[in-house]
Amino acid sequence: MAPNISNDGKGYGGGVCQLSTTLYNAALGLPLRIDQWSVHRERGVAYIPQYFDAAVGSYSDLAFTNLLPYAITLDVLTQNGALTVLIRRADETN
Repeated sequence: MAPNISNDGKGYGGGVCQLSTTLYNAALGLPLRIDQWSVHRERGVAYIPQYFDAAVGSYSDLAFTNLLPYAITLDVLTQNGALTVLIRRADETN
């Protein structure tokens, strides 16, 4: 169970949009082209400023293209109720 925008404010999979929102905001600071992006609703959501959320679901998705001259990797970490997304240069030995 996690917060979501349903009538009772919680549901299974609610955290998925929080993950996509965190990833979206990390991507905004890099030369990545945002190919698909949707807000939950015009008035926004409680956990991020308006228009900085990224809804994913049956009718929405988040997609971006790497414009950097090298591959990237995503590190997603959770600790003590906080979510961190790191976008970094891929290790060339992999």
